[in-house]
Amino acid sequence: MLRSKLFYVLSGAIALAILLSACGGAATPQTIEVTRIVEGTPVVETMVVTATPGKGPLFEAAAVRPGTHLNCVGADTRGKRELPEGVLPRARLFVDDRTQARQIGEAQWAPEAECVELGDLLTAKASFARQAADITVFDMTGLALQDLTVGRLLRRRAVETGAGTTIPWPW
Repeated sequence: MLRSKLFYVLSGAIALAILLSACGGAATPQTIEVTRIVEGTPVVETMVVTATPGKGPLFEAAAVRPGTHLNCVGADTRGKRELPEGVLPRARLFVDDRTQARQIGEAQWAPEAECVELGDLLTAKASFARQAADITVFDMTGLALQDLTVGRLLRRRAVETGAGTTIPWPW
């Protein structure tokens, strides 16, 4: 079981790594139960990671109960959708880039929704005290620099530990 006091995802690569790790490497849809590690700390009851082509809502809005956290990773483009109507107005919305999320992320379906950029949380320009009943959404549209940085870090760690396979690249 994945245990976390506070859970940050910085890129789609990290979300996939966490999901695969939590699922024992099996690439199947999963709901990850997250439990309290410090007495009195609000708990995320259920974490849902969506990573699909985004051709339509994946579940009913009523299925999202208080305490749920959703990481929306899917293929971001105009018209993409993974969340059903009615979730974003009930949620605290976090994004990697506000403008991009409103153009090609889940936030395009609720452009008036208040959202906080992840960078503002990490640099303390914004704060958030999660309550146990909060529904939170991270609308992850992806930033190339983050993906490149994570990719470089993962490759370096793989080389250091002898994990993975080197694949010749033509350039």
